[in-house]
Amino acid sequence: MARGGPPWEALELAHAMRLLAQDDLSLHRDGCVVLRYLASEAAVDEMIRRLEADPGRCGFSSLAGLFTVRDRALVVRRMEERLTAPDQTVGPTYLRVLAIMSLYQQYPALLPAQTPDTVGRIVRGDLARRPDLVDAAIERYAKLAGRAGPRRDY
Repeated sequence: MARGGPPWEALELAHAMRLLAQDDLSLHRDGCVVLRYLASEAAVDEMIRRLEADPGRCGFSSLAGLFTVRDRALVVRRMEERLTAPDQTVGPTYLRVLAIMSLYQQYPALLPAQTPDTVGRIVRGDLARRPDLVDAAIERYAKLAGRAGPRRDY
């Protein structure tokens, strides 16, 4: 089977889910990494679900994975859809990720520049100089989720 495409993605997702079901922390984290690099629609859904529900095990991989998905509009749309889902944990990290990703969609010029020196690294872009935009987006999403407004520790 060729790498890529729906059949391969389905096999990799099944592999990730088997790893995620393991009690062994190392195997569980391997499953998180598979989701991160798979970045299919189903992997996006699983990373969103685990963003805050599984912070000590999948938190960073989910966070990094969501920011590197090519179809950021898909991530924002799915995160917005899951804001009020009864099985979705929505907390400060979820709200901040959603706020930042939605702002990058609205204002692409605020995205950090990718250069040979910054590829693969977390880089603070122009959005870091606009906390007012981030706070307003967090507050908007918090209201939609039925939670209190922005806090500086989000």
